[in-house]
Amino acid sequence: MRDEKANMKLTVRYEPLRGRCTVWAPEMLSGEAVTQLLSMVRSLAGAKEVVIDFSGTRLVDSAGIAALVSLTRDIKGKGGMLWLAGLDDSLMALIEETGLSVMLNIMAQGLAEPANLDPFEGAQDIRLAAHVEACQAAHVVHLGGVMGYPAGTTTFKRVMLESMSSANRIVLDCEELTYIDSQCIAAIVQMGKLLRGTGGSLCAAGVNPIIRGVLETLGAARIVELYDHAQQALEALEHRAPGSDPL
Repeated sequence: MRDEKANMKLTVRYEPLRGRCTVWAPEMLSGEAVTQLLSMVRSLAGAKEVVIDFSGTRLVDSAGIAALVSLTRDIKGKGGMLWLAGLDDSLMALIEETGLSVMLNIMAQGLAEPANLDPFEGAQDIRLAAHVEACQAAHVVHLGGVMGYPAGTTTFKRVMLESMSSANRIVLDCEELTYIDSQCIAAIVQMGKLLRGTGGSLCAAGVNPIIRGVLETLGAARIVELYDHAQQALEALEHRAPGSDPL
């Protein structure tokens, strides 16, 4: 027997015999809809398998992406699994291009591909200091010490996803960062692509000349905006209207 009910823009189908719940995501997964989805999925106690169907979804913002990673982790911790289904080509391309496909369980074209990386697991990289400051124009992620692969990349992505759950404009303050390797630079570019692809922006401030040169050589400066200081980046964002971030 199947039981269906609607919760505002969310529709849920329960299949008790299979231990599965399917949730249809709203047309626009942003703002309050993200909070609603988090609340709904977390209330599905006892479901061994939760499927979020995006077949009717046209937009998912950065907070929505962060929420999906967080829900994947929450349900896994309870012995279940969260699957994403019905992703359109543009959203699937964004998830793959930004390296998030390894963190999410995805159903596509009749195939199920489970995640093989949890950015919230593993030891904190003690060589990398990272903390978030919430400002009016954006969140500032202050980075210090050494940022190296793989622990530094994992720590960075975890901090970024946590910050993206409530902000789509992020400034990386790199003035206290003494070293970063090429794979971590790639991770910064991936997060920049994710934010730009979901209507936000990523800025890097206080980047040393070597790293700046690498970013400019790779053409990544078009994805990650570069500033001399974090305050300069915040002032630029304060004068930028919501929704006017460059694409």
